[in-house]
Amino acid sequence: MLLVNGEYHSNFIKSIKNAKHAILGFVFHDSLFSEVNGSIIDYIFSELRQAKNRGVSVKILCHSAEQIEKIRRYNIDVKKVSGYKTMHSKAFCFDNKELYVGSHNMSINAMTVNLEMSAIINDEESIKKFNQHFNIIWQS
Repeated sequence: MLLVNGEYHSNFIKSIKNAKHAILGFVFHDSLFSEVNGSIIDYIFSELRQAKNRGVSVKILCHSAEQIEKIRRYNIDVKKVSGYKTMHSKAFCFDNKELYVGSHNMSINAMTVNLEMSAIINDEESIKKFNQHFNIIWQS
């Protein structure tokens, strides 16, 4: 399924709420602030925290130490990607069933005013490849 512009966040939140086992993600850019601010991004990360609180394993790989500090306040497991010049990926996998891949950053602009496109992939081979890649990076 192709998600254009603002279609992303409502589908993404639905996937978070439906997750039962694991959420794995790569976050390149975010518009999280130092305090909870009521934005759609704050809401998404609050939903990720609630998923973790109900027993879902939530792991995020990001590109900066600053992001780690911002994401940790939601009590989410987070690590900085190393070994690459830039970590530019924007992808999330939910329960090994749905893989979101595309241009959407975790930013207010990406969710509301930018021209963005992302896809939800349900292909088992693609999801398996994503998980292998994620786990190799997570363990390094």
